[in-house]
Amino acid sequence: MTFCTGKASRNSNAGSPSAETPNTTSPNTKFLNAPVLNGSSQPVGVGPARSAQRRWSILNRFSCIAVAWGTAGLVALSPTLAPAQETPAQQPPAQEIRPQAEPAGPVDIGVRETMLKKPDGEVARVKTKYNDIEIAKWRHELVLSFHVRGSGHIESIINLRDPDELPLHYTRKMTAALAYPENPQRILMVGLGGGSISTYLARHMPNLRIDAVDIDPGVIDVAKNYFGLRQTDKVRFFVNDGRVFVRRASEPYDIIVMDAFLGAAVPFHLLTREFYALLREKLTPTGVAVFNVHEGTRFYLSTLKTLASVFGGIHLYPSGRGEMIVVALPEPAPNVETIKTRAAALQETYKFRYALPELVERLAATPNFSDAVLLTDEFAPVDLQGMVNGSGKNRK
Repeated sequence: MTFCTGKASRNSNAGSPSAETPNTTSPNTKFLNAPVLNGSSQPVGVGPARSAQRRWSILNRFSCIAVAWGTAGLVALSPTLAPAQETPAQQPPAQEIRPQAEPAGPVDIGVRETMLKKPDGEVARVKTKYNDIEIAKWRHELVLSFHVRGSGHIESIINLRDPDELPLHYTRKMTAALAYPENPQRILMVGLGGGSISTYLARHMPNLRIDAVDIDPGVIDVAKNYFGLRQTDKVRFFVNDGRVFVRRASEPYDIIVMDAFLGAAVPFHLLTREFYALLREKLTPTGVAVFNVHEGTRFYLSTLKTLASVFGGIHLYPSGRGEMIVVALPEPAPNVETIKTRAAALQETYKFRYALPELVERLAATPNFSDAVLLTDEFAPVDLQGMVNGSGKNRK
């Protein structure tokens, strides 16, 4: 999930070609066959080819306003979004959403065909206990946004014709985490959104077991009813607070994907040293946790410092759009050549649309975070507000 500002764009350079060259030889590139034709009778939006003109129109259609860290403070202060109480007697068991009876893949083609027939604009507005959710369509793209006090924050975008496309750049970068475990078999996703990452992974790696948990049952309903997500024997959805779900997990995961947002902000109880220590306990020996972190604030450096205080190593992958993807390892990070070798082997086997060897090449230097504040469960909300006020202009 992500968010951005300015009327112009969801991605600041969205008209330019992708930094990662898509693998057009993927066996999963054909999905829905009827192309949209522009005035010159050229197909628009089939596969990864995307024109700058089309991008610009989409960007002008879907804009959002950053209140990221201000909202983070409000999230910390809100009684409905307070850190989860983890006493078993106070927390109900995670509610698993049962899979559909018929054998099927992770995408319901019929739902996406129905969405393609909808006129452009707002398709639905769903208000839940946690979120004000907007589903909107523009040509063959479907967008899920959370609205907070009048501002829209884009959480997920899918291509209705091509389930293997990841329109948001940060979602492509998050798949770099696949190159770290020795043999990835089980993945936990905290925060579902429109399910673009879970769908991409499930289609390319059909034997991968994916558990996706979201505190808002309305988000899961929207993902199923509008974005065409469905469960299989390998992909399961759960309704629960992410921290409580991780604490109760009985088996370790090779990868834990942290992409949970409420509006523009990560709930504070999913940002602390105590929660990161819990994540580390639930990883396999070569497992990793991967985080979508927004750059450009003092809170960003505090997140890196807190992660480094718990994990043996962190690797940073910039999206180029204001997000930093952080891969955190329980032990010191393997050398770069080992990661590249694993990436090449996985790419050869699974033919990912966004080639892993290219993704892991773009490793960023870790900034100096020595003066940043360590985030703990005892961190006072008033201190958080002070950090927000001193953070300066956010890039998003």
